[in-house]
Amino acid sequence: MSVMGRSIQRAPKTTLEANTSESERENLQVPIIKQVTALSQTEIEAIMKDKHGAHLQGVENITFSPEIDTKIRQGLEALAVQFFGGSALNPNSVSYIKLDLSKFGGVNGVYRFTLIERNAKPKKQLIIE
Repeated sequence: MSVMGRSIQRAPKTTLEANTSESERENLQVPIIKQVTALSQTEIEAIMKDKHGAHLQGVENITFSPEIDTKIRQGLEALAVQFFGGSALNPNSVSYIKLDLSKFGGVNGVYRFTLIERNAKPKKQLIIE
C-alpha cells in the first residue's frame, strides 16, 4: 500500500489474528479491575525451572506465538496456572503481564495472555504472545 508516496507494509498477523475469527476478536474484553496473583521474580524463576509444570484446567488448547521459544512454553503455561488458575482470566479476555524471562531464553517484556471461548472446538483456547 502507498500513502502520500510512502510504501506502508502491514505487520505480520499475530497469533491471535491467525487463530481467531474477526467476530471472535470483536468479543474480546480487557478486564480493567481484575488483578492476577502477584509473584516475585524468585517465584517466577522457580516455576520456570520446574520440569513437571502445571496445566490449566478446562483449557483444551494452548497456542504460543512463534516468537516464543519452545524451551519456555511449559514454564509460561505453569505461570498462567499461577496467574489465572482460579478465575482471574475471564473467557474472551486479554491480560498483559510484564515478565523477565531472559534467563530462560525469553524476553524481558510484556506477555499477552488471551482466553478465547467459542462454540466450536477447541471450546477454550489460551493464546500466549
